[in-house]
Amino acid sequence: MYSCECDTLELVRKAQLGDRDSLNRLAETVRVRLHEYVFRLTLQEDLTQDIVQETILEMLRLFGKLRQTDRFWAWLHGIAFNKVRSHLGREWRRRTRSLSQITERDVPARYAGQDGDFPGDQHSEDALADVVTDELKQIVLHCIESLEPRHRAILTMRCYDQMSYADISRLMDCSEIGARALFYRAKKALTSRLSRHGLGKGALVMALVLFGKMTAASKATAAEISITASTLSVGPTATLLAAATGKAGILTLAAMAVVGVGSIGDWGSMMGGSSRRVNLPSDIPDPRSALVRHEADRAPSDRWYYFPNGPHQAVMMRLVQFDASGESPMSLVLENQYANYHFDYGTNVVHIKNHRTWEKDLSVRRLPTDSPGLSNFLSQVEGHPVSSGPVAGYDAARPTGQRGLLIMCRQEGDEERRIRQVDRYQNVLEEEYFQFGWPQSARRIDERDAIHRHGRTYFRIHGQINGVTLTGAGRLPLVYAASRLHFPWLDIYIGRKLRAVDTKEGAVLYDQDNRIVARYASGSFFKGLGRPWLGLHCIDTVRRDAAEQHLWFRTEYDRRTDQARVVVQSEPAALTYVIDMEKDLVSRLELGPGTAEDGSAVTGELTFTYIEDDDSTETTFTEPRGSPSGAGKSNPQGILWLLEMLKMHDGATP
Repeated sequence: MYSCECDTLELVRKAQLGDRDSLNRLAETVRVRLHEYVFRLTLQEDLTQDIVQETILEMLRLFGKLRQTDRFWAWLHGIAFNKVRSHLGREWRRRTRSLSQITERDVPARYAGQDGDFPGDQHSEDALADVVTDELKQIVLHCIESLEPRHRAILTMRCYDQMSYADISRLMDCSEIGARALFYRAKKALTSRLSRHGLGKGALVMALVLFGKMTAASKATAAEISITASTLSVGPTATLLAAATGKAGILTLAAMAVVGVGSIGDWGSMMGGSSRRVNLPSDIPDPRSALVRHEADRAPSDRWYYFPNGPHQAVMMRLVQFDASGESPMSLVLENQYANYHFDYGTNVVHIKNHRTWEKDLSVRRLPTDSPGLSNFLSQVEGHPVSSGPVAGYDAARPTGQRGLLIMCRQEGDEERRIRQVDRYQNVLEEEYFQFGWPQSARRIDERDAIHRHGRTYFRIHGQINGVTLTGAGRLPLVYAASRLHFPWLDIYIGRKLRAVDTKEGAVLYDQDNRIVARYASGSFFKGLGRPWLGLHCIDTVRRDAAEQHLWFRTEYDRRTDQARVVVQSEPAALTYVIDMEKDLVSRLELGPGTAEDGSAVTGELTFTYIEDDDSTETTFTEPRGSPSGAGKSNPQGILWLLEMLKMHDGATP
């Protein structure tokens, strides 16, 4: 049996104080336990010995950096686990070897059960050993051998080391919900392999207990092996996530080098893979066919929102809508950093779209991180309340420092959206459930135009407002992955007196002598122009920009042209945005008489022309230089910034 935990920790404390004898005894103490742990992960004796030796040497080298002695075993297992994963390399996400490659050298008699007993004792009195045949031991060993190494790893950590999902998630570089889902899949994979040998579902616990005893370091530790129901539990959310899709041919896009979004966009058309059937809405018959319906969908749906940079930045969404029973998924919408995917379970077809989704009744899409003020104003404009209630673990008053926020919501019928779980983790986009959601056999139809397939576009602006000519250009990323390499910029000349420039360094207003008149935060001049890289459809970014300033608006939709018109009421002009719903872009901005009491009015029109971004385009459009360093303040004009610029232009010195 292992030495008492308190004895081990006492050795750790003495060794840290410089006691060489304690350090040597500690190294010998951990060797046996490490061998057991590593062998369960690798099932290769030679590799196990190498990794154990490397881990002990690493332990001795880093021993002085251990700050929490009570975390010694977790710290040590972390070192060993990383070395296992490093040694396995590319094999980590697939089988280590085929079963035909297993050799007697890798499976010693004491593990294979050839002596009819458990390791370290040829005359065990363990009741289970008396009834287990050598054949059954071989079946269990071979079934576990055929698992993916990461599946074997999580079974080991959870079942034999009793690690919490939180600790496992930190060790395996995934979110806690991801760890639960991976454990669920590992159990399913082992159950499936056992069933091929005629062993039913009840054989799972037996197999795990038997494998634990077969690989234990001694009879004493073998006797302590037990698997409880609480150990095997993953929770309903993880079960739903893990069980939703099959594991077939995963292509991990995040592992590919992002050179240009052109290639990234094309990956979407090749994507197969798996995940878990996460939940959220999407009736994949063409969403435009239901745009003007106002009745609430009564079928249950799940909506997952992921904010990689914080709650008020880009959002990725995963939505699954179920049938009326709430049991069978009907459609899936996945909007990640690469593209917008719509999967129809009935036809087994994935549609890759230009546009982000929008609500079928044309209402404004709400986010669970919306402030009460924004939610209340939208409810007033639309005439019906929508609230998800407080989000546990999210502080709206302190939005900074909350990167990697994942919020999972459930909605059934007319019920308000209910928060099911809040998780915080940086690498959610790299996890399978935010990369895939359909079987490998699904047919893929790429419906994107050239600019959306490329992932970004350049655009020109031209028009007149109250006789003042406006001309400009800019670059617009159409997916999140593009925004990191090809950030948005905007350069507009307002008559001959003002120039508005917006880059990643900040937004700056220049006068006719090229002197800086004002500085604002980066992105200020994109307000009201649609920002698809935020993860919301253009129609929603415009309306939410208006709502942030408590400006009333109305929305109209023309089914014939597939265009929406968002009319924002303000003074001295009403702003009418003409939005191409399929392209997810503003095509025209019209300015007409507003609500000014003095009768003044602003009239005019701006048109937007979008151009495919290719090698030749780079030389045609000149990116403006970033402004000299300086603190940028929040732009109080928001969506009305252009009207404010026109006022400044009229008041400027000729």
